[in-house]
Amino acid sequence: MLCLRQVCLFTLRRYQARTLCSDLLLSQISGCSHEDEVFSLVERNKARLSEKHVGIALNMLWRLQKKRPFLLRTSDYVRNHSQFLTLCILAENKVEHMEDEVIVDTLYSILRLDVEDHVSLAKVLVTEAWKRLERQVLLSLPALSKFALCLYKQHRHFSPILGQVAHIVDMKLDSIQDIRILSVLMISISEVITESFRDRLLHKAEQLLEEKDEDEVHFNYARRILQFLQNVKLKYHPLLEKCSRIFLESASHLDIHSISHIFGLYEQLGFDNAEFRLIAKQLLSEAVEDCHDPETFAKLFFSLGPISGSKVRERLLVTAVHMAEEFSRHPFFMWHVGVCSILCISLIPCNLFLFVFRMASVLHKHLDSYHVLQLVKLTQYLVVLRCQDLELFAKLKMLLLGYLKSSVIPADTAAVIRVLAMLPSSQVEEMIINKAAAVLPQCRLHHLNCIATALVKWNHHGQLHWQNSSELCAKLLQKLNDFLNEETLAMCQRLIDQITWANVLPLSSFLRKSDHRCPALFDRIASVTVENIDKIPPSEIYFILFLFSALNYDPPDNEEFFRSCIQYLTSNLS
Repeated sequence: MLCLRQVCLFTLRRYQARTLCSDLLLSQISGCSHEDEVFSLVERNKARLSEKHVGIALNMLWRLQKKRPFLLRTSDYVRNHSQFLTLCILAENKVEHMEDEVIVDTLYSILRLDVEDHVSLAKVLVTEAWKRLERQVLLSLPALSKFALCLYKQHRHFSPILGQVAHIVDMKLDSIQDIRILSVLMISISEVITESFRDRLLHKAEQLLEEKDEDEVHFNYARRILQFLQNVKLKYHPLLEKCSRIFLESASHLDIHSISHIFGLYEQLGFDNAEFRLIAKQLLSEAVEDCHDPETFAKLFFSLGPISGSKVRERLLVTAVHMAEEFSRHPFFMWHVGVCSILCISLIPCNLFLFVFRMASVLHKHLDSYHVLQLVKLTQYLVVLRCQDLELFAKLKMLLLGYLKSSVIPADTAAVIRVLAMLPSSQVEEMIINKAAAVLPQCRLHHLNCIATALVKWNHHGQLHWQNSSELCAKLLQKLNDFLNEETLAMCQRLIDQITWANVLPLSSFLRKSDHRCPALFDRIASVTVENIDKIPPSEIYFILFLFSALNYDPPDNEEFFRSCIQYLTSNLS
């Protein structure tokens, strides 16, 4: 018995010592002030690291990076460190034992450290989180919102996983009382929701914002709501005005990056707030002298340039050129400042053209550094401003064609094809047409329109010179026409509640030309016409009637519909 007691005491002491040691290690990791300290602890304690240690270590690496200014971050160093690989392997092996929050925090941390989406750890973490979603165990709203944000940052905008998240949000929407959590979820699931669900989210956001004063809501939550509105392409004034008031209340906390982002969202939504613009102009003007890093200056230039006076604009351009010599290889800086310089051409005195051309020459040297959509926008601006630099256009075309060959994203493909059609006349490669044909089934209405416009222009100007080019283009245009009809009809049905007396004529004309009978749309046109017969000009009534006659369709209340139309026409004959 005594021996057994001694064994038990020894085991207990050993367990307590290990627990104490483990807790101490956890505290040591959490107390690190440099990445090398984290890596040193990992290297010395590999065998003792639990899933919690691994999660905290990866999270700590991101937190340490986050404290640094953007240009001083060392994500490359962290990702390439041997102990970072050790942590990733350990995390991958221990993922099934991780708590929900640890899984999500680990995924978030490695994504913020710019670990590629296809890295095995990222895949394993997403898969494990998805399994728990399906088992309905990953239902903590904070964890769910952070996981949804990770998926969004991985560009899984239309993925089934986000559909699963959206389903959970739909079920738990009434219980969400935190505007921060709601705003994150809103932007994350914005691409996989119905209109009715969208409206419920907007109503919930309004409700939560109304429950607080403007100065109690962090401006980031309002910014996310604007991002949601931009994602769903909806200019919803009640929320726009509410968010603007929050920004005004938070003006003293807004930095250049935040103001730049807000201006960008306002522009995309076609919204403006004069009071915010004045305050932003004042804040940005005060920040000019203290702005020394390229990323921040680029955003300052992009935001302040269009709304400032000539003197401030001159100062910005002069500073931009001086900084360009030092940061000419910084793609973000050169892109934003270069484009802003081009946009300012028509607004600045002639003696500053030299600075603009110097900036353009630097842009020319570093075109290889830009993302495809940056090249698209730059090309668009240069064409609009009637740039005559054929060498620059030739290089842009070469780069755009290179991106087009490898592009697998329909939106990017359509954008490149659209802007290629804007370039000075030249022969169109067969590859472009083949790429357009391949991507059609995946395109949205807007993208289809971009491709169709480009094809019509090339065909009209005779820029298709290879063998059988006319036949190939004709087939593609016919295919495009079918897709456009299908997408437009689908869009009209989704927007059926927005059919009014003001738009029944163009809709009727489209349906007649498409030669497609859609009962839901026809019935809506008939009911709107009867209800608003006095508001519709008699000449338009004729074309509406012609639609029903040509396609041989009778609405449910056909007698009332035809009688109302005929009586209205008869009464206006005199």
